[in-house]
Parts: sequence; structure tokens; C-alpha cells
Amino acid sequence: MRLITESGEMVLPSDFSISIEQKSPFFSDEGTQSIPVTLPEADINNSVLGHASRPGHTKQFKRKISATLETSAISKSGKLVIENVQKNSGTIAALMLNESDFYTQIKDVRLSEVFSKKNRNEFSSVQNIYEHIFNCMTGEIIDDFTMFPVACNLNEGKYSLLNGPDTKSNQDPWPLKWSARRIYYENQAVNVPDGYGITPFLWLHKAIDLLFYEYGYSVRKNPFRDGFLSQIVLINNTADSICKGSLNYGDLVPSCSVAEFIKFLELKFLCFCFITPESKTVDIIPLNEAVKSVPDQDISRKVDGSEKYIFSEPQEVDIKSETSLEGAQPAMETLFDLANKYTHIASLNEFEFRNNAWKYNFIFRQSTGEYYEVLRKPGTSSVQINKLGTNYFRHYTKRLTAKEYISPDVMPTMVELKMGVNGSKEIIIVCPYIGQTRHMNTSYKEKGSSADLKIMIALCAGMSDYDANIDSKYYVGTTQRYNNLGNICYDYDLTPQSIYQLFFKGWNEYLMNSGISAECKVDFLIEDLLSLKMDRPKLIKGQPVLLQELSYNIGERLTNTVSKYILLKKLSPEMVDIQVSFLSQDYTWEYQSNIDSLLAEFDTQEWESYTWDYIGDDIPGKNSFEYIPPPTISQFQSGETYYSQQNTIKIIAYKLYNQNPFIYEKTLISGFKAVQI
Repeated sequence: MRLITESGEMVLPSDFSISIEQKSPFFSDEGTQSIPVTLPEADINNSVLGHASRPGHTKQFKRKISATLETSAISKSGKLVIENVQKNSGTIAALMLNESDFYTQIKDVRLSEVFSKKNRNEFSSVQNIYEHIFNCMTGEIIDDFTMFPVACNLNEGKYSLLNGPDTKSNQDPWPLKWSARRIYYENQAVNVPDGYGITPFLWLHKAIDLLFYEYGYSVRKNPFRDGFLSQIVLINNTADSICKGSLNYGDLVPSCSVAEFIKFLELKFLCFCFITPESKTVDIIPLNEAVKSVPDQDISRKVDGSEKYIFSEPQEVDIKSETSLEGAQPAMETLFDLANKYTHIASLNEFEFRNNAWKYNFIFRQSTGEYYEVLRKPGTSSVQINKLGTNYFRHYTKRLTAKEYISPDVMPTMVELKMGVNGSKEIIIVCPYIGQTRHMNTSYKEKGSSADLKIMIALCAGMSDYDANIDSKYYVGTTQRYNNLGNICYDYDLTPQSIYQLFFKGWNEYLMNSGISAECKVDFLIEDLLSLKMDRPKLIKGQPVLLQELSYNIGERLTNTVSKYILLKKLSPEMVDIQVSFLSQDYTWEYQSNIDSLLAEFDTQEWESYTWDYIGDDIPGKNSFEYIPPPTISQFQSGETYYSQQNTIKIIAYKLYNQNPFIYEKTLISGFKAVQI
């Protein structure tokens, strides 16, 4: 065996061996590494390691050095990590391979530090870079980014805009406000330079590719390049990203570490990085895909028959993202809680919401992903529409112990901004609200401005729609599957409920119905280990399994010790997923009363005029608005009136040519009748 470092080859005894633990990225952040071993004391070894044990050492000691482990049949590259050196005893070190090698490189490295190496300075002016980004937005140019309007800096009910359109323009789409101008914030006028308020958003799949490229890796499999997922962008809040006439990618990424960004991919999407240093490639693999895929290898004959089975209690996934921004809080903790209270729902586009919301009892507004409760006052025709919250629910049925996946990303709030009128049309922009802006390239500071940027993502939904009442000529960003008018764009969205269906459902079915893991010795050959794919299930005695960990010793020969894996089976009786469903609302409450019949006798030529009012405190609806469940089909078929009230009214009427009024007391009977919508 040979251990060759960047500083030279180490001297090893003839019987030297290293114990390797190869852990699947699905189940561990440690990757593949050796158990710490003692490298023998030798002049050559001391020289290779920089004579760390000398008390007069003056140069900075290099604790991590590149190294390659070679035997007659295997060659593995990675990092040799020195733990301690003791004179006359040798050096304690561990060899980090595969993912471990990469993780040692990214530990504590800021994401912005990596991306700041990419600086786009090929543009001749601020206007030139603005026009380039604008053309990326419209699809005329394909690049690493796009853009759309986002709301920011909420102050006393008013928002500012990044990538804000010039809604007074006749162009289609509207151009964006990019040139030097005076803006107002907190009643103060501030002059801002060209480019202020314009910032592009990196495509998520491009950000992943670029990150690994900076470390010398190419990404082979990236699920975010395809379909709906390819439209996800990383939102940033940098108000001055192009003000210097160049574009530094470090200004466009979150203020997290590289490790935290990779952890975000794991917790949000259950996607894991499988790294192959020999080929310098990375595969982003969803765990959900792995547990449902067909086994690629039958290893039954390699199992020595010493299986030890370990049983654990069933679990279920608990998925959520941060909802700390104003207005982002969900209507209830979970969608299951919501379904327990409200049985019927009307899912409305913008036209229906604006014109017919009062007809319903419980509403989902498609353009903004918000739920509304329609309240009524018995004895009156008055309705009140109250917003309850968003569809950013925690996904957890609370039936089993939770296996938590709490993603660090912040969900932007979808807001509606009324920008004025254009003739008979109202100018409205629906966009994500992202909190406070930050400034990286100018001295201008807003109140609360911060250099921090949490992970935020959104979908690019293309050009906005318009109708007879709404004028809109901008590109839409959203967290929903609907666009600005509530028209469908995608089959999925970025809420935990939707992400569950795409990335967690198969894994959750395993957690609820199996929970069996096993340990045994599997006699892998060297060539088996070199070609082994831990992202694909294997077969053991007809049973699909997913490998968790392999342990083996490498010396003059390969010695397998223990392998760990989970059984991908569903035990009977099977616990099934809960599917939340609502009934559509076909009937509504219509206010009815006998007021017309009470006043009919005064609508003759005998009477000149009349008025009526309630007597004293006998006024309907004195109590507050309340939620009244929608009518049932039997209530509709009965034709009866419900939630009835009787109130005494006073009618004051005047006959022709008679100045003395006639006063009558009558009983007003009112209530709600079920009618078809």
C-alpha cells in the first residue's frame, strides 16, 4: 500500500491497513473517511508533514493535505487530516474521501465568498447591463439569471419595489425603472444612481452548477434543470447590484455558508450530493427517487448470513419553512387543521374574487395563495371578508412521531400592489414581498437595511395576464402555481404541501410502514466497491434495500467488516397517506325579509311618502359578524329560511294633503335562504 501526499510519499510498514467507513449521503453528512490511524514515526514522514513535532517550528502547520491511497487494485484521492503528532509515537490522521473530501473544503466557507469569484464586467455601461438583464427576463437572451418585480421595505402600509416597472409607459412589457432618480422613503428624498433598484435572480439550477464548478466539479444529474423545477430562482434583496456597471455574483446569493446551502437542498427538497472526486463529478439525487427506483444489483450471494435486524417505531415527515415575513403566516398550523374546520372551499381567480367573493363562505385566492373567511351578520345583508393567512402550512398529520425537515428558507409573502389607473383599468402588480433591502455597492442606506440575506426562492411565471379591469404588462414571480390573475401556470408550487408530493411522499411511506434496518457482513470485492452506487437500491433475498454504510479494511487485501442498510418494504396493515380534500360550494345564503310586503300598502297613490327605522335597541346584527357554514343540499331543497330574526320597526307615512304623519309598528322578519350559486 502507498500513501502519496502533495508533499511526498509516506513510509508505511508492510502490514499497514486502513479502516474505511463509506456512508451514504442520504443518511450522513460525514461521507467516506477512514477511522483515525497512526502513521509511523520516520524522517521521511516528518519531512512530508512539515516537522510538526519540532518545538522551533516557525511556519504555519498544514493540517489538511491532499493525498492518494493506492493499492494493487484501488486508488482513492482525498484529504489527509492530521489530528495530532507525538514525538516517537507517530502521527494520528484520518483520510477523507468522496463527500468527506468536499466537506472538508467547504466547511465555514461563505457562499458569497465562492460566488464573488464570478464577476461580470463585460458590459460597457450600467444601461448596457440593465438591457442585458431585461432581455434575459423576456427570454431573448439565455443566461444565469432572470428578474421580476419584488416588493420590499414595508413602511406604514406602503411598499418599495426592486425591479419596479414604469407603469406609465406604453411599451409592452413595461420597461423597468433603472436610471438615476430621486426616490422617497420615510418622507425623505434621496438621490440614487443609474442602476439602482435593479437586481437579477440566479436560476437555482445554475447556482448549483456554478457552486460546484468553482470547486472543480461538474454536475451530471441536477433535477432542478427540468420542468417546473427549472423555473425556480434564488431571490436576493440587493438594491444596487449593477450600480458599478458590473455584476458580481456574490451580491446575488444568500448570506449563508456553502454547507448551509447544501443543507437547504436536503431539508427543502430531500436532495443529496453524491460526489466522485476521481471523475470530479457531482450527482444531485432526490431520496424520494431512490426509494422508488428499481434495484440495480442483486447482492444476495455476497451476504454471509449473519443479518441482525433492528426495529424502530414508525415515523412521519414534518416539513416546514420559515414564515417570519409580514403576512406570510399560514391560515392554520397545518392544512389538516384547516380541513377539520372548513368542509367547503371556493378556489377563485382574480375576476371571481373581486366580483363574487361575497357569495361564498370560505375562499382560497389563487393569485396570492391566501385563505379568506366570509362572515355574515344575521338579520342583515352585510358581509365581511377576513384574511386568515397563507397556504404555507406545516406538512405534518400528527399521527406519528415527527421526523423533522425544517428548511432554513424564508417564504416570501405574495402581495397585491395597486399602482394607479390607466383609463378605466386599475394597474395592479402581484409579486413576492421579501423584507428589507441591502446595499453592497453604494453608501445609500434605508432604515433597517441589512447586509444579511436569508435563502428565499420563487418561481418565474412568465408574462402577466390582464383583463377588462386590470392593466398589467410585467413578468411575474410567485410562490404559487398561479399567475397574477389566478390562472394556472404549473402543476406544483413552492409550498410545503406541494413539495411533499414531489420530494417526500415515497420516503414518508417508508417511514410510516417499515422502519426496519439491518447489519451484516457483505463480501464485496474491490471491483464491487469501485462501481457501487449507493444512490440505488440493491436486492437481498428478493427484498429491495438501500445501503446506509459500508465498513472495510484496506491493506494487502480487502477485508469487509459490516454493512448497514434499510429494508424498503411496507408492513401490513399499511398506514396510508392522508389526502386533504374540500367540497366545492354549490349553495350560498341569500338575505331575505318581509320588508317589501310591509311597505307595499304605502306604495299606492294614497300615500305621498314614507320612511322606516328600527325601534330603540331592537336592531338586527347588534352582535359581531360570524362565520355561518354554507347551506347543505337539504337546506336548499327545503326552501326554508334559516338564522331567522324578528325585529320591530316603525313606519312613518304621509298622506297627500295631510301634514300629520301616520305611525305604524310592524314586525320585520328576516333570515337567510339557501340559493344555488
